[in-house]
Amino acid sequence: MSPDDTCEIDHMTGGAAVGDFDADGWPDLFVTNLEGPDHLYRNLGDGTFVDVAASTGLAAFPRHSNGAAFVDVDDDGDLDLYVTSIAGPDDAENGRAHLFIQDGGVFTEDAVARGAALNQGGPLFGGESVAVGDYDRDGYPDLHVTEWLAIRQLQPRTRLLRNRGAGLPGHYTDVTASVGALTYSQECWESRVRCSSYAFASAFTDLDDDGWQDLIVISDFGTSRVFWNQRDGTFEFGFRTSNIGGDENGMGSTVGDVDGDGDLDWFVSSIWDPMFTCAREPCSWGASGNRLFRNEGSRELVDDTDRAGVRESGWGWGAALFDYDNDGDLDLVAVNGVDFPHLSLEDAFAVEPMRFWVNDGTGRFQERSAAVGLTDTGRGKGLVVFDYDQDGDQDLFVVNNGALPRLYRNDGGVGAWLRLRLVGVASNTEALGARVEATVGAQRITREVGSPSHFLGQSEREVQIGLGRASQADEIIVRWPSGVVTRLTDVAAGQTLVVTEPDA
Repeated sequence: MSPDDTCEIDHMTGGAAVGDFDADGWPDLFVTNLEGPDHLYRNLGDGTFVDVAASTGLAAFPRHSNGAAFVDVDDDGDLDLYVTSIAGPDDAENGRAHLFIQDGGVFTEDAVARGAALNQGGPLFGGESVAVGDYDRDGYPDLHVTEWLAIRQLQPRTRLLRNRGAGLPGHYTDVTASVGALTYSQECWESRVRCSSYAFASAFTDLDDDGWQDLIVISDFGTSRVFWNQRDGTFEFGFRTSNIGGDENGMGSTVGDVDGDGDLDWFVSSIWDPMFTCAREPCSWGASGNRLFRNEGSRELVDDTDRAGVRESGWGWGAALFDYDNDGDLDLVAVNGVDFPHLSLEDAFAVEPMRFWVNDGTGRFQERSAAVGLTDTGRGKGLVVFDYDQDGDQDLFVVNNGALPRLYRNDGGVGAWLRLRLVGVASNTEALGARVEATVGAQRITREVGSPSHFLGQSEREVQIGLGRASQADEIIVRWPSGVVTRLTDVAAGQTLVVTEPDA
């Protein structure tokens, strides 16, 4: 791959995914590797990990891997693995996505046969992130894969792959165009004007709170998108009606209820450079920083970045909303940094420290990274949240481009806690898209089952509920994707509760 072809895309890589692949109750960690075999770190349950990629069949493929997600694609109860890659325009061997099907702890690659390789019409050039959800609520997980493409001879492969369901579980059909989820048109691609061919990340998430997962796509050069789920298998493009696209250079993303009002808000990481000015609007190359879109309901998202205090974080990438201190509200972490050798404008961003903001409970944040020990100045890309030591607070794993990753153990989760592990029956097995509502005294806590981080990786899907000083959750309501509702009362703190979806 030449720098002219790739625009140094290899300097924007580094992903990870969390999942308990061996079902022993301890979250394991998959880490992509651009220059060699990938790593599958099995959690030994004593605070340490061992790399089992070779013995599980995940180290034998000569791919330039990038993004990843664990997902039970075939509804058989164990986790499979989807991995994106980057490659040159003539590299057919590496230029596709890989889908590894698990059987008894061993993975077999089968993406081509299952329609998930994304190599039709040429190699997958700049494979980025993969989002997992069940947008049509048929009980089988669908995939959305993003591609950042910098060469004209290939069309972008940002695609929505629908699981074929009960008839052929774990096999996929590209429905991007037919359901209205194209991020570009042919005319757009040929003109290269505000064309979303530079997608970094995406997520399935129910922003309008109607019980159906919408689709958000985070993209470079002012082309981020939201597609509203029409509940009939199709999407409505919502760019003009929902105030999205002003992030200028969307990189990473995370969704959660930051202000405690019961709906989901959306944070997009971007580039902050106070010395940069844009000569025109809309600004296709800007540096005005991150965006926090506050959800006002009725498909209305309002830019609340400055009130929230989360605009500045250098050249941002992975981000996640999580309850660091178990007080019931969501805090925010973001990694950053970039170094393109053939350009000079990024020099100031090469050693930026990562950012961490503490939520005051109303959706206003204070930056506290140094105070909590998050001082890494590596070129962070992927970021995942998981409780690797199972002590009741959420830890962080950061993938640094061109350097060693970092595992941060959380010692600040001083509040009481509850964790929910949802098991779908009529819904998909991981309950992707389920909504959890907890009442703790006067506090209302809303969480969605999915990944809190969306750039190049996937965090744990267990639901963390911080209780603060309370000894129990007074009530927990689980709204399953199937429409079934589970109600629990007086749930004691300090436990991980397995909740199985009941019959309708």
